[in-house]
Amino acid sequence: MQIQLDNGEHSVQIEAYQDGKLKINKKDYSLPLYLTPESIEQIRDCSQLRNLTQNHIDKIMANKPEVVLLGTGKTTRFLDENLNAYCISNHFVIDVMSTDAACRTFMLLAAEGRDVAALLL
Repeated sequence: MQIQLDNGEHSVQIEAYQDGKLKINKKDYSLPLYLTPESIEQIRDCSQLRNLTQNHIDKIMANKPEVVLLGTGKTTRFLDENLNAYCISNHFVIDVMSTDAACRTFMLLAAEGRDVAALLL
């Protein structure tokens, strides 16, 4: 999937997503990744949704992003009940969607200048 929107005002530019790999700023990355409009971080211990923990959520939310996206692969899969309850009790809102949708949404929100973070699995 090609990503078309690119206004160049932020440093992380997702150019393409396919089969668990992203092309960002002309460089190939393997998932999972944590992205903000200004940073790319490889996540080593969270390759699948079932490996997502409160510590991962806390790390993302410590930066207090306006919008948090969670890309869960080819299909949308939701957080487990305990992790969802943890997010609700801490007033954390995470928009869960397929990874390709999360890539498109990330680029749109970043282009708007929004403080967005994405965890892409």
